[in-house]
Amino acid sequence: MPQTYEVLQLPVWPEVEHIRLESRGTRRKFWISIEGRQKLWLLKFPRRNTGEHWAEKVAYEVGDLIGVNCARVDLAEYEGELVTICESFDQTNWYEIHNYLRINRELTGKQWIDGDEIDWVNMDVENFMFVAAGNEVLAGSVENYDLSADARFHQHQHNVRNIIQAVKDFADDTGPVSTRQNHTIMQDMASLALLDGLIGNVDRHHENWMIEYGTKDSEDHFGVAPSFDHASSLGRELNDSRRTQILEDGRILGYIKRGRGGVFLQESDKNAPAPLVLAQWLFQQWPEFTRPTMERIRGVDDAKFRTIVDRVPSKFMSETAKEFAYQVLVTSKTELMRNV
Repeated sequence: MPQTYEVLQLPVWPEVEHIRLESRGTRRKFWISIEGRQKLWLLKFPRRNTGEHWAEKVAYEVGDLIGVNCARVDLAEYEGELVTICESFDQTNWYEIHNYLRINRELTGKQWIDGDEIDWVNMDVENFMFVAAGNEVLAGSVENYDLSADARFHQHQHNVRNIIQAVKDFADDTGPVSTRQNHTIMQDMASLALLDGLIGNVDRHHENWMIEYGTKDSEDHFGVAPSFDHASSLGRELNDSRRTQILEDGRILGYIKRGRGGVFLQESDKNAPAPLVLAQWLFQQWPEFTRPTMERIRGVDDAKFRTIVDRVPSKFMSETAKEFAYQVLVTSKTELMRNV
C-alpha cells in the first residue's frame, strides 16, 4: 500500500465570534491561517454522511496529475471532525480577511492569529491578481443575467456559448489580449470541463469558476483562476451499500451519465448534461481547445488513479468508496478516449 496523505491536526479557532464565514456555497466553512504556511486556507466541513472531504482531495490530486491548475487541498482534523483545507488564491480576500482578523484581535486582546505569517505591507505588487467569479463575468456580457446565489443551479444562461463570449468580452474590457493568449484561456477553460468529466463533478455552477487578472512578473496578466470546490464528485453522496450494488450490477457508466452538471449546452435545454457528456461534446466541437488535456488524460496509467485513491486514510474513505471512485475515474477515462 502507498503511503497515506498527511492529515493536519488543526488548533481550535474561535470561529463564530472572530472569523468571517465564507459566503459562497452552502457548506459550513471558514478561513484560517496555518503556522508555517503563507496565504489563507478555507477549512471546509463535509455534509453529514457524505465523502465530500475525500472527494475534494482526490479531485485535486487527479487535477494535478492531468495538468489542470487546481487550488491545493489537504486533509485535516478539527475538533475531532474530519475536514479539508483549501488554499486561497484570491489576494484581495487575503487583505480583507486579515484586516478583519487583526481588528478583532485588537478589540478582544486574543492572540489567536499570527498576522506576521504573511508580509501584508510588503506584498509583491508586481504579482498581484484580482479575481472575478463566473456569474460576475457573465453579468458583464449577458443582458439581465441573474448572478444571485439563488441562481446557482438550473441557470440556463450559464451555457457554453455565453461562457465563451463572456470570457472574451471580459478579457477585452480588462485589457488587450492576443490571439495566442485567448487560445490559452480557452484551453484552460476547457480543461475545467474535462476534469469535471473525469471525476463526475456536478457542481460547476456560475460561482465555481473564476477569471484572474492583474500583474504577473511586471506584465499585465489575464487567465483562468485555479479550479476549486470539487466535492460533488466520485460518488461522494452514496453509502457503501449503494456503491456495492452499482459495482456488482456493472452500472458505473449509467451512474456517471445520470448526473446533471452546472453548465448547459444551450439555453433552450431542459437540463444541463452530465459532466462526462459535456466533456465529450466539447472535444467534438473544439478539439483545438480540448486536445492538450485529453492527451494528458490518455497518457495516465490507470495505476496512478489507483494510487491516488489508495493514499486516502481509511478513517476518511472506506475500501468500497475507494473502489467506486477508482472505477468512476477509469470508466470516464475510457469513455473520453473514444473521442481521441
